[in-house]
Amino acid sequence: MRFFEIGVSKDSSQLRRFKEKKDHIVIDIRSANVVELFIVGASFDPEKFMRKWEMFDLLYTVVPIEYFVNGKLSGWFLGPKYRAIYSGKESLFRFKTRMNDQVGIMAAWYPDDNINGTKLGSFISFHANQDYMRFMACAPVEYYRRNGAKSERKPAYKWQLERSRQRMDPPEYDHWKCYFESLESENKNSGILPDGFSLEAVTHRNTYWDKVWFGSSY
Repeated sequence: MRFFEIGVSKDSSQLRRFKEKKDHIVIDIRSANVVELFIVGASFDPEKFMRKWEMFDLLYTVVPIEYFVNGKLSGWFLGPKYRAIYSGKESLFRFKTRMNDQVGIMAAWYPDDNINGTKLGSFISFHANQDYMRFMACAPVEYYRRNGAKSERKPAYKWQLERSRQRMDPPEYDHWKCYFESLESENKNSGILPDGFSLEAVTHRNTYWDKVWFGSSY
């Protein structure tokens, strides 16, 4: 679950010197100045999650936190993450730590030059995002190839289940299929159509697979 977002101005004159205490967990965010924090279970394993739910791992990592509040993309927030991914400098990072026996915190961070004290100052944003799973699972996704061919557009969860079918036993697959279909039904009843994504892809055995993390919204 998304928790909150911190943005720190690149204008160093606005910064106060950090004084580390013994109970602090220090994360080196290098040149980044935006940090998104997630509440996860203490035993949450990002690598296992990525292997099991690669489509959702792609979306929650790449999509700006604001998308999970209302299912809509804003160029103001989308641009910095997009550039971080395509910069070639490994400027999008993730980190997970355990807070206690029940709760862990996962962080993702990246640079945003708009937060410079002029366009936008330092901030902390708390997000009410109880519907984040619905927006992520039902996000319309299409794949395109460089020759201009496109796949059909369908909710992210359907792409995910196509991959998961090979790894899950039938009862687990049926459980998740019913769960995601219920989210799609809720989405339709709410009248909200989330913004969607185009992902560049290659085909392997007639299946579309991610080639790069993120294409563009439509």
